[in-house]
Amino acid sequence: MQFVFGEADEESRTKLKEVADKIAGSLGYVLPVRICESSTDVLNLAQKLQPRRNHRPATIFYYVDPYGVMNLRLELLCQSPNLKHTEALVNFNTVGFMREGYEALRIACDLPSGVKVIDQPLDDDVPVTERIERLNACIGSDGWQEILRDKSLGYWERERQIGRLFCNNARKYYDYVTNMAIRDMRHKINEGGEIKYRLIHMTNNVDGCLLMNDDMLKRNNDEQVKQGMLFKADIDCQDVDSSVIQRDLSNLIAAMPRVCSVEMGVSAAEIINAYGVFDKANALPRTYLKPFLGKR
Repeated sequence: MQFVFGEADEESRTKLKEVADKIAGSLGYVLPVRICESSTDVLNLAQKLQPRRNHRPATIFYYVDPYGVMNLRLELLCQSPNLKHTEALVNFNTVGFMREGYEALRIACDLPSGVKVIDQPLDDDVPVTERIERLNACIGSDGWQEILRDKSLGYWERERQIGRLFCNNARKYYDYVTNMAIRDMRHKINEGGEIKYRLIHMTNNVDGCLLMNDDMLKRNNDEQVKQGMLFKADIDCQDVDSSVIQRDLSNLIAAMPRVCSVEMGVSAAEIINAYGVFDKANALPRTYLKPFLGKR
């Protein structure tokens, strides 16, 4: 195993290296720890490493927790030497991104009263053109501009769409992308908590998608307040229309060859990827695929 860490603060970096070296040295199967000064350096270094000495492909796992969005670049998470064996978990500060976007577009930010943005903003002297380019690189496209300019949407709906845009751009490289809002339960309790950032998971591995789905579901149910809903809702408090899922699956199955095997795990992952996190992975095939069994 090879661990590569990124830490901007010099004092913290020194302490991290001491602790990491001590633990790695006691295990025997961990290569000397590498520590960089930025997340960009970590990603570039990780993509050059080849820790395995046999013919099996190495599994690469990225965990990116940037203090803000100024150093986050989606493309770096999509340039892995082997995307089939790569997973990424990103803390994406959607609220901070929106503030920077409004600044770049010279639009007044209608941040709801009382909401605090805890991150590191771009420097004041960064030119507008460079700000826009950085934000495009962060989220993977320029589609955020249209979302922020759309005043027909409420603030939190724009936040949700910004998160969805990041996920959709990531899906150009990863088959399965899920996300959940991480909320501060000390504020806006009646609204399900105040969104701090979004935890976004990307993978091309079916099992990785199913495990993360159940983990997000459990974390949301255990640690975050869900509003009482009359109908089924996902962890973003959005209604889930089971009839739409059933109709889409019916059309998909009807278009399949007559002799075609269907893996339940893959089908569950496809449902999660398309409709979000709203039920346990093992319950999805039972609910949405079982009714088709025996039909012709």
